[in-house]
This record gives sequence, structure tokens and C-alpha cells, in this order.
Amino acid sequence: MLKTTQLQGAGVSTLTLEGRVPILEHSALLEELAERCDQSGTMCALRFFLESSSSSSKIPILFLLLYPGASPHNLCCDDVHAAVLIYEHRFLGLPLGVFSSDGYNDFRTIIAPEHERRAVAILIAKLLLENDAHIVKISAEGSFEPAESITAQLEGANAFWAQQEREYRYVFPLGATFEETLAKFGKSTRFNLRYYRRRLSRRMHCEVVADARGQLAHKELKSLNANSLNPLPFQEFEKLYQNLSCLPHGFLFGVREVGGGWIGLVGGWRQGTTTVLHWQLNVRGYEKDSLVNVVRSYFLEHIVQQGARKLVIYGGTIHSMSHSFVVSPAFDLAVRRRTLRSALLRLCMKMQLRLSPDQPKDGALKLLTDNTVKWSYLPALPLKLASRKRRAA
Repeated sequence: MLKTTQLQGAGVSTLTLEGRVPILEHSALLEELAERCDQSGTMCALRFFLESSSSSSKIPILFLLLYPGASPHNLCCDDVHAAVLIYEHRFLGLPLGVFSSDGYNDFRTIIAPEHERRAVAILIAKLLLENDAHIVKISAEGSFEPAESITAQLEGANAFWAQQEREYRYVFPLGATFEETLAKFGKSTRFNLRYYRRRLSRRMHCEVVADARGQLAHKELKSLNANSLNPLPFQEFEKLYQNLSCLPHGFLFGVREVGGGWIGLVGGWRQGTTTVLHWQLNVRGYEKDSLVNVVRSYFLEHIVQQGARKLVIYGGTIHSMSHSFVVSPAFDLAVRRRTLRSALLRLCMKMQLRLSPDQPKDGALKLLTDNTVKWSYLPALPLKLASRKRRAA
């Protein structure tokens, strides 16, 4: 059943899809919507990420905001105004009333025109509160709404809300040629990308393998992972390789010695002129040769030749090239109802943070438990006023 709501004065309907299977049935639509909203690449690996987060304690939920007259049974991209992907948290299969976007950079949370992402976040938070949510945290790319706007849209919520703004750096505009791309970096980064590649080529002849998918046997995969600078549990690494091999937009770029073994791999996916780098493997034994620079130099040259015009490094990078990335705004919105359950859940989150040695990737915990965050309270509407509003709707 569709629910009609308001987005900046225009009536839209919300269609809710719960669970991995129904969401994946709309993956092609989501990819097209992302490209239309200048968010290419955000939805291409949806199957991989939904499988990675698949568990009984974290249920994916997709909200589709539909234009008036759209039928939920035969949707096309022109029927959809925006999409929001969040997760419901459960304990022993029981819903906790906690909803949050995934990860710390929220790469694929809100797919919408940039100037409307903040309004969409508030709308979804309000919708969840009306359906018995106790804590909601939504983060996405874009700058945030003024406090007055949030207060007006969440009027009568009987809830506390907080916001924070931050910046992210993981997008780099590529040049039309490799040399033009290098010119966009700082002097030391340009030097390293050129120098270490030339230095290694004097010792060995390297070749580029544009598509290494299907070329690595189980035994070779195991050896590569074990000999990498940052090895993963092998089952996780093998699943990563298999997922990229099956992904329609996926790629596995490799550099190896001619007649010898692999020295580096880069995995990710493409959509249009956007290339997303998800992970990189560098083998041990070449620490003085700075393989991260060698492999990325070859990789940058290859994707520019393939017509890529934007590089996204998923999750960011500590490489010096990140200083040349575009600085973009992001926001976090947290809303918690004034209930005993909300207070107890927040207390449990604080205890979890104290007991956990590692900082959680999900920013919901930090935002909801940080004592320096300023919370504002929106009281419930008086009963008479609330009933009038319901009749008017």
C-alpha cells in the first residue's frame, strides 16, 4: 500500500521494500536513477553490499519516492523521484526500533537531486517516527537544511533531533589524458607516480592485465592474499574476488611481471564515465619500490584511456593523492523519540562503545552517544491540533 506524503510542497508516494530480494529486483532502476542524479556508481555493486551486510540483525529497507500516478507494479526510472536505503537493527530477530544508514561515508544512502537530499532525509526520518521507530540516523552527501526547516518539518514529533555537518574526500576528476590527470596532483604525488614506476621497470618488465577476472586459480588466490601487505581472512578475500568477477559492472585490474607473478591488483566497478576503486592488493617484498604508487600509476593511465572522467575511491585512501580530491559536504541527521526504549537503547550504545576496543564504522553510535552533540526537542502537538491536522490530510 502506498503512503502519500509531501516533499517541498509536491505530493509524492512512498513505496517501501523490505529485504534483500525485493530490493535487488529494482537494482537496474536504482542504477539508472543514480546516473540521472549525478551519483553514478553508487548502486552498481548493490548485490555485493547487501550480501555483505546480510544477517538477522540488520535488515535492508528501501524507500522509493514516487511521482503521482506511478504504479508500484510496473515501475520505471521516470516514476521515481528519489530512493533511500537504510537498515533496521534487530536483536534475536526482534525489531529494536533503530534505523540507520550503512557505513561511515553513506555512499549509497540517498539517491536524489543534490539540492533535495536533505529534505528527503527529514521526510524519511519523519515517516519512520510515524511507524514506531525510536531512533533514526540518516547520513548522506550534501549540505544540511537550516534548523528552522527541520523544526518545521518535524513539528509535533515528540522527539529529540541533532545534526552535524562534515566533509569527505573520495572523488577525483580525471583529465582527458594521463599527463593531464597527473597535472591535477601535487608536485610530490606526481613525482612518486612517475618515479617509482620507472624505477621498477628498470629491474623488471611489467605488463598490464586490464581484466584479470577468471585468471586466478584458487591456489593462486590463496598465495596472493597470504603474501599481500594487508591480508584478509581467505574466505572474505575469495568472496570479494568472486563477487567482482560476477558483477556486471565489475573489474579486476592487474599488474604482473612478464613471465612472472602478480605484483598488484585493483578491484571495483564502473558506470558510464565513473570508475569506483573498492580495494587494492600489493604483494610483499617490494616495499622499497612503493607498489601502491606503481600500481595506481598504471591503473590511472588505463582508466583514462578507457574514457573515465571521475574516479571514486570507496572509503577513501591514505595515499597523498587524496589531497587533490574534491572536498564535498556531507551531513548526519539523528532523531530519537522521547521514550523509555530510546533512552535504554542509547545507554546500551554508550556501554558498547566503552567495552569495544575498536571504533565502529557506523557513525550512528558515535553521533547518538557523543555528549558534545547539541540536541533539540520538538514537543508533541496538542491533541486538538493533531486531530485537526489528521482530518485536513
